[in-house]
Order: sequence, then structure tokens, then C-alpha cells
Amino acid sequence: MKKLNLIVLAALVALFNVAFAQDGDMEGQAAMKAWMDAGTPGPQHAELAKHVGEWDCVVKMWMDPSQPPMESKGTETIEMIFGGRIQVGHFTGDFMGMPFHGQSMTGYSNFAKVWWGTWIDDMSTALMYSEGTSSDDGKTVTFFGTMDDPASHVMDKTIKQIMKRIDDDHFIFESWDNAKTPQEYKSMEISYTRKK
Repeated sequence: MKKLNLIVLAALVALFNVAFAQDGDMEGQAAMKAWMDAGTPGPQHAELAKHVGEWDCVVKMWMDPSQPPMESKGTETIEMIFGGRIQVGHFTGDFMGMPFHGQSMTGYSNFAKVWWGTWIDDMSTALMYSEGTSSDDGKTVTFFGTMDDPASHVMDKTIKQIMKRIDDDHFIFESWDNAKTPQEYKSMEISYTRKK
């Protein structure tokens, strides 16, 4: 009887181990699929890739919405990195007569289902971060984020940014100050034309 009990117990332990291993494999496979789905570039990333290339830029900046904008020119090189997952832009121009360089990163999180963007430049030590949603056709993305504004002594000022693809050779980037307030105004517009 003891021998039979030991055989039955051994069989149950073996079955439990097989079942647990299969469940563990299934959980592992489900986890791997979730990671793969979250990390695989999709249509939003294909839309970002349409901006890849060299661009001439016309920059308009409004310090006061009642006054005409200051205008300057620049160039931007845009590339996709990490297998088409993230767009990186390298901007060169001038700001109030001084050389100016900035770098943007833009992406779309499949998992969170949100667009995101960052900006850094050589006139600031801060990082600007924003998140947004797109129009149904994916050509317009509206971001909301925060920035520090040393001129007005405001930290985490809410801003709105709009990226609009006009066609394969033109797009516009807008930045709106005092976003989500009655005093909201367009503070910057960059018109991009693809270099030929």
C-alpha cells in the first residue's frame, strides 16, 4: 500500500510539474507577445517616418501676440532610430542673432496609445516633455506639455504644440503659450519645406 501511495504521489507531482511548466510557458509566451506588440512599429511610426530627410525651416516667433512676429531661418535633419520606433530631429538656426541648436524626439507608445515628444536645446538646461493625440488620418498631432519660462518666472507652464503634415514635402509645427487659458496665443510657427 505504501508503495502504491508513493507511486500515486510521484505521478501527481510529475503531472503538477508538467501542468505548471505549461502554464508558465503560456504566461511567458503571453508576456513576450505583449512586449512584442508594444514594441513593434505601427502606422503612427510610419507617419513619423514621412518626415525623415533634410528640411529648410522658416521660424516665426511672437513674444507679444499683438505685435508682428520675429522671423528667422533654420534647417533640420530628421531621422528614425531604433528600427523605426523613434523620430529624432536636429535643428540648427538662430535666435535673436545668436546661433541656436536643438534636438527633438517624437514617438508613439503602442501600449499607452499616446504620442509623446521631448525637446532640448543649447539655450536651456531643462527638458520639455509633452503628450498628445492625433487626428483620425494621423496627419495632425496635438500635444500638451509643460515648460519652464525663466523670463516670466513660471515653472511648468502649460503649452500646446501642433504638428501638421501638409504633404510629403511640407509640414508645420506650432507652439501655443498659456495653453488652456483665455490668454492662449500662438507663440511660434515653423514651416518646413523638404530640401530638393
